[in-house]
Amino acid sequence: MSILEAVLLGIIQGITEFLPVSSSAHLVLAQQLLNIQNDPTILFDLSLHLGTLAAVIWFFHKDLRKVILSLFGILQDLICNLKLWFRHRSTNSEEPYRKVLSTNYRRLAFMLVISAIPTAVIGFLMRGIAVLAFESLLMPGILFFITAVMLLVADMVPKGKKIPRNMKPGDAVIAGVFQGCSVLPGISSFGTGFSACLLAGFSRKFAVKYSMLMSIPAVIGGMILELTSVSGPVSADPGAYIVGTLVSAVVAFFSIRTMLRIVSGIKPRVFAFYCVIVGVIFIAVSFAL
Repeated sequence: MSILEAVLLGIIQGITEFLPVSSSAHLVLAQQLLNIQNDPTILFDLSLHLGTLAAVIWFFHKDLRKVILSLFGILQDLICNLKLWFRHRSTNSEEPYRKVLSTNYRRLAFMLVISAIPTAVIGFLMRGIAVLAFESLLMPGILFFITAVMLLVADMVPKGKKIPRNMKPGDAVIAGVFQGCSVLPGISSFGTGFSACLLAGFSRKFAVKYSMLMSIPAVIGGMILELTSVSGPVSADPGAYIVGTLVSAVVAFFSIRTMLRIVSGIKPRVFAFYCVIVGVIFIAVSFAL
């Protein structure tokens, strides 16, 4: 893989990761058209996802810091409440329990944990199917139509107003289930999460933000899972890895900022039409190659 190819793939990954259009499928198509050998692509794709992961972590680092601190606060209060429960039983104490989800960030942290559970379970169970789907362009092309349908349905619902304090555990579960299916190429991780959030009545801006934050544990888990499946040495130019990772990180950072700015102006149906067009291209190319 040349440096130029790494730059191109890094740009594709950075642009498409945080658009509802499936970055994995775009990478598959680009690698097919560039005739890049399959041996090093798993690790290279992981490096590209590492770049976009770094971008979203950096962009939301203030929110993530508060989320992590909130998780520790939740754990601390749960332990304290457990001690109080034993104390009440032994001494008839009436000391009040601590309110665990006392702030918006604590609710957000709790909901992100709930979303991560079905995402991890479904992603793990569907991993074998995903491997088969990556072997041709036909399956991603068909799955693009599913992403398009989800976006069209989400576009039909009235604009919601939910923010963290209005979220319910069921909303988080549904979002996690939708995102778990995005392990398949052609099913957009951001698109499924965004659609689920809109269907649950989230405000547009919060739906984008929650979908991006929800992707962090999903990407980390996926990377760990893929790394465990890599066996034997892989010969590849480390320079291409570094360049691809840096390019995907920089492009993704600006893609996130752009998406947050335009989210109120662009309707999901625009991306749905794009997915239909790309799906047709994938299917046509699969028969042509």
